[in-house]
Amino acid sequence: TTTTTTTTVPTTTTTVPSNDGPQHPSITGVSGELVGNHPERDYCAADQGWTTDFGDGTWLAEYWNFTSSDDPASNYGAAIFAQTVDGHAYVNAIDEDWAGGTGPVGQSNYFAARHTAVLNVPANCTMEMRVSGDDGYALYVDGTRMEQHWSNHATTNREATVSLQSGENLVVVDWYEWGGSADVRLEWRYVDTGPTTTTTTVTTAPPSTPVLFQSTDDAAVSGDFASDGTGVGVPNGTGFSASPSGSGSAVTFTFQVSEAGTYAMQGSVLAPDGADDSFWVTVNGQPSAGWLWDTGRSTSYLPSNVSNRNGDNPQLVDLGTGTTTVTVHLREDGTYIRSMELIRQ
Repeated sequence: TTTTTTTTVPTTTTTVPSNDGPQHPSITGVSGELVGNHPERDYCAADQGWTTDFGDGTWLAEYWNFTSSDDPASNYGAAIFAQTVDGHAYVNAIDEDWAGGTGPVGQSNYFAARHTAVLNVPANCTMEMRVSGDDGYALYVDGTRMEQHWSNHATTNREATVSLQSGENLVVVDWYEWGGSADVRLEWRYVDTGPTTTTTTVTTAPPSTPVLFQSTDDAAVSGDFASDGTGVGVPNGTGFSASPSGSGSAVTFTFQVSEAGTYAMQGSVLAPDGADDSFWVTVNGQPSAGWLWDTGRSTSYLPSNVSNRNGDNPQLVDLGTGTTTVTVHLREDGTYIRSMELIRQ
C-alpha cells in the first residue's frame, strides 16, 4: 500500500563542528573499527540524478561468513551480525558486485556485509536513497529502518525518502548472500521540489508482514529514565537493577496490533561498553522475571533485536489483536533506546 503526505522541510542552516576525515573520530562498528565518514556536503544544493557518489569519504565495510544451516533471512540477520567479524575494509562507495565468484572473506555463498558511514550536512535536507542487492538488504538511517527486501532473490531495488538532519547522520546498509550472484549498491538523488515543501512517499509493509513502530517521543517514561536528546536511558551513576521491578525505571511502548501472530522485537539502542549494554524486557507485563536483553555494544544508535540471555535469540512473542505493551526496564545504567518495532514473522 502506498500513501502520499506533504511535509514542510526546515530551511535554517546550522553550523556544525568540522568533521573532515575519511573515518569518524569516535563511532565504531561491530569490529571495533571506526566507521566511515563523509565530510560536510550540502546534498540539497542542486539537482542530482542517481549516483553512488556521496562525496569525499569512505564507508566501513564489515564482512561475515556463515553456513547453510544459518537462517540469515530471519530477523534481519541479527544472529549473523552478532558474530565475530571475519574481515573489514574501507570503500569509497557501496557498489560491490562479486557476481558468482569468491566473496570478500573467502566464500562464494553464505556471506554477509554491513556498510556504515556518517553523512555530515550543513542544514536539514530531504533526499531519495535507492538500495539494491542480491540477496537480502536493509537500509537504516539513524537507527530507523527506511527500506528493505530481506529475503533470497535476484537483484531488486527499493527507494526511500530520507530526511537528513543538520549535522551528523548515521547510514547503515545490511546485506547477505545466500547463493548465485552477489551484489549490493546504495545510490542517492535530490530533485528540487520548491523552497520548503516536499512530497514524501511512505511504503507500508503488506498486511501479511506488518511492522509496528514507536519512538521514545511517544512512549511512557518513568523513574530515572531521561532523554539524551535522541533517545532515553538511565544516566551512568544511577545504579544497576537485578530485576524488572527492582528500580521503577522503565520506558513503555504501546502498540495496536491488527493481526494476530508471532512477532519479533527490535530496538534502536546505544550501548557504549560492556557495563552499559543490557535491559530487562517484558511484554504485557510478562514474564514477571523479565527477559535479559543483551543489546550488543555500539557507540551510536543501531538496531538490535530483543533477545533473552537465558533463552531465545531473538525472543519471539505470540500476540493477539488489540493493545500490546513492550516495556524496557533498567538493568545497566548508561544504556539508551530511541525506538521499538514489532515485526511479524
